[in-house]
Amino acid sequence: MKKLSFLLIAVMIFSVLLITVWMKMPNQEEKASHKATLCNVMRDNPKLKQEDQIFEQVEFMYGNSTPSYAYKKPKFYDAYARELIQQFLALSEQQQAVARKDYRQCFDHLD
Repeated sequence: MKKLSFLLIAVMIFSVLLITVWMKMPNQEEKASHKATLCNVMRDNPKLKQEDQIFEQVEFMYGNSTPSYAYKKPKFYDAYARELIQQFLALSEQQQAVARKDYRQCFDHLD
């Protein structure tokens, strides 16, 4: 009986941890939305070079791209957005210049 209780508690704890991790990770649609937002920010603000400034703009644009009356607002994943920004900033100056002008190139360089 004690083994069964222990096993049941272990499975429940594992399930909670799995769900917690799963909720912090964006799905493919959300990833695409984050990439698109970053590419739009970089195209509209070519002088942005610092991670924190870029992050503020991405967060602002992502949050304001859905009307306030929308039934379901998309979740913004801070860590994933920062990861994408770091990927963009890791590109060479030439690659960044091309990515800032060409949306498709920007999208393809990320993730």
